[in-house]
Amino acid sequence: MIPEERRNKIVEYISSKGTVTIPEISKKFEIAEITVRRDFDTLSKLGVIKKVYGGAAIKSNFFQEPFFLERINDNREEKRRIAAEAVKRISDNSTILLESGTTCLELARLLGQKKNINVVTAAPHIVNILCNLKRENKFNGEILCCGGVWRGEPDDIFIGSQAINFFDSIRIGTAFFGIVAINLKDGWMAPSSFEAELTKKIVSLAEKVIGITHHSKFNRISFTKIGLVSLFDEIITDTGLSKEDIEKYQKEVKITIC
Repeated sequence: MIPEERRNKIVEYISSKGTVTIPEISKKFEIAEITVRRDFDTLSKLGVIKKVYGGAAIKSNFFQEPFFLERINDNREEKRRIAAEAVKRISDNSTILLESGTTCLELARLLGQKKNINVVTAAPHIVNILCNLKRENKFNGEILCCGGVWRGEPDDIFIGSQAINFFDSIRIGTAFFGIVAINLKDGWMAPSSFEAELTKKIVSLAEKVIGITHHSKFNRISFTKIGLVSLFDEIITDTGLSKEDIEKYQKEVKITIC
């Protein structure tokens, strides 16, 4: 198990327990206590955990993304409203990117409204939806998906060098991203460095970057920083975002409430 994957599992375990000890983690993951201390140091610097005497506890604002299938029906009405607003940003005869996630999935369901668009993605669930629409003659565009190493949970997405290199030959008009965590101090964050690396590549190629996300993802932290909030041209979210937060974030990016 590579260190990042191990640390992800350690965080999942701490999240389920609340507070853990160093010997407990050492036994659970069959690693030396010195390795546990190093992992705790790394996770503490990332702001994911707080070290306590002899162990660690999870930070209250850390967001551990649930598994993909567990999230599909969560806040579905809000996600549908966000997707309905987002689809207005898509022109016929354009090339867009849909990142992984359940809000992007709702947007994919609406693409039958558009003509001759190319949809690029790294997410198998997005491909499945579009292929089904195409079989039913409800989508007449092209579907392009990268290869790579499949990261099944929590996001059902291809990552790695093969995925990144795929995008070298692709020109993207608008890229739509779900958001795992975003805050004004750390910016836009991802659940792993692999996903952060892929996201950075796509952002560098896209003419416009739009975030589509439930309000609960604001003021959260995750494992890895992607970049500043201002990387987004716009973030579309639901009415649950407070007026105070809207004012704060609008200093960095256009916020659209629906």
